[in-house]
Amino acid sequence: MDIKRTIALGRSWLSRLWAGEIPLARAFWLYGVLVFLAANDVVTQLDEVTGHGLAAVATVAIDAVCALDIVYALIWSVGVWRSGNKYRGPGVWRYLAYTAAIFEMIAAVHGLALVIQLHLA
Repeated sequence: MDIKRTIALGRSWLSRLWAGEIPLARAFWLYGVLVFLAANDVVTQLDEVTGHGLAAVATVAIDAVCALDIVYALIWSVGVWRSGNKYRGPGVWRYLAYTAAIFEMIAAVHGLALVIQLHLA
């Protein structure tokens, strides 16, 4: 991440991601794959804690992480799509990124439906 450029622009990396101003490879791998893997790891760790008498706290934390993940999925998908529009390399990478963004949005909507269903049951 180019901290000097982010500070100079006066905008956060999240707003730059949303606007598609982050190069496609960085937006996809760094801000996508690594962030989603980290979020999955946090949820997995919290899920393991539920068996140790901290179920209520872990459930609230899991809900919070899932909610943030759904919001971030929207920001990431839009940002990757916009970065793909600006990408000038081989077209296959652009279309694979578009496909990943679409699948991430489908997964986010599905995750939201599951969370709602869990809380209504």
